[in-house]
Amino acid sequence: KQKIKETLDKKEQVILLHNRRSHSYLIKCNKCNNITQCPNCYVSLKYHINKNILKCHHCSHTNRLTKYCTNCKTNSMQLFGLGTQKLELILNKLFPQINILRYDRDSSQTKNNYQKILEDFEKGKAQILIGTQMIAKGLDFKNVSLVSVINADIGMMIPDFRSGEKNFQLLYQLIGRSGRHRENSFAIIQTYNIEDKYILYACKNEVKECYDKILKERKELFYPPFSRLIRIVISGTKEHTVQNKIDNLYRALIKFKSINILGPTKPLIE
Repeated sequence: KQKIKETLDKKEQVILLHNRRSHSYLIKCNKCNNITQCPNCYVSLKYHINKNILKCHHCSHTNRLTKYCTNCKTNSMQLFGLGTQKLELILNKLFPQINILRYDRDSSQTKNNYQKILEDFEKGKAQILIGTQMIAKGLDFKNVSLVSVINADIGMMIPDFRSGEKNFQLLYQLIGRSGRHRENSFAIIQTYNIEDKYILYACKNEVKECYDKILKERKELFYPPFSRLIRIVISGTKEHTVQNKIDNLYRALIKFKSINILGPTKPLIE
């Protein structure tokens, strides 16, 4: 907050990246701990305050927001988590005299909105730009002297052997948005894992060291580029039919001694 205020006092601009859109990403009952989920994907629905709806970010299923739990029927549902919409509301309260723009999939659904948001920020019509990873790539604003990542750990929660690499790329690209045209620029990375090697590599601008570390880990685990990894996904409307297909494919592939098979396993999102 203090660094944002100092930047605004100098008539300079701020970019804040939070890679989680919506207002709140969890709706939970305080009585029975029931979480409102998508009936199709079995992931938590996200609350979008601009339309006052709950929405699945995978299949776009929507539902109305209710204070009553569908499980225990009590008036005890509560919103949890921080998304870009909620961040925008918080900043509007902290800096009521400042114009703030939000740049994510919800605010830039059309080409005209996409261009207008960026043009308005470039022309200085807003002093703070909030966005998801869309704002980290390919943008260059001359008056930006402060960039910050809100919760840089989000990308590390994905069970993907490339998650560290992707998080490094995102942080490295965002840090590059600051300091291109102004001296004494700052990049602030918020994290609960201050010893995370990928975050430290990005903060120290150690691209070669990060590259060498990733290659070493990939070689030890026989991951690409030292091997070829193929993901086979079988989907359908009936679980038992899908399971039979998977079992048949597994029995066919296991005959080949030259390949290693991981799984089969259920996906994170069904």
